[in-house]
Amino acid sequence: EAARTAEQCSGERKLYFANVISEPDASLEQLRLVEGAGVDGIIIAPAIQGLASARWFSRHSELPILAHNTVEDIFTRHPRFGVSPAVYLKLLRISGADLVFLPGNFGTGNEDAAEIACAVAACLEPMGHIAPCWPIIAGGKRPEKLSDYVRQIGSRDFMVIAATAVDEHADGLAAGARAFR
Repeated sequence: EAARTAEQCSGERKLYFANVISEPDASLEQLRLVEGAGVDGIIIAPAIQGLASARWFSRHSELPILAHNTVEDIFTRHPRFGVSPAVYLKLLRISGADLVFLPGNFGTGNEDAAEIACAVAACLEPMGHIAPCWPIIAGGKRPEKLSDYVRQIGSRDFMVIAATAVDEHADGLAAGARAFR
């Protein structure tokens, strides 16, 4: 309801993704509840709920699935048993995730350019009948760096979680949001 109200005020389409990160027994009930409420998509946490959770939700619903990166670092950053972010992202994509987070160091200047390129490719390169997934970047992203993000991803087709820059804008939240737009 709040998303539809915001649409009427702004004249622009808004999306609302509901968090369905929960115990397996509660998942179907939560999914049906949010579908009935008319949400635009769901948020899951495959590192907590299991990689198969994206597949499970995709079998039970047509809603887009945003795979949140909660606890993901344990799989991708541990120097002795981690897997590359690209492999992890491909697993999420194959499992049915529609939106996934690129590595947190994306666009920071501290990232490994080859690792980032592989992560972007894992989201977007052709994989037979498996659809691409939409990359999400987060973690201190700034409006003045948007052209760099577009260059690194190779298109404008990505989502930015702009919380820090919006929250910290000297002139308030609305000014912070306008700076990104």
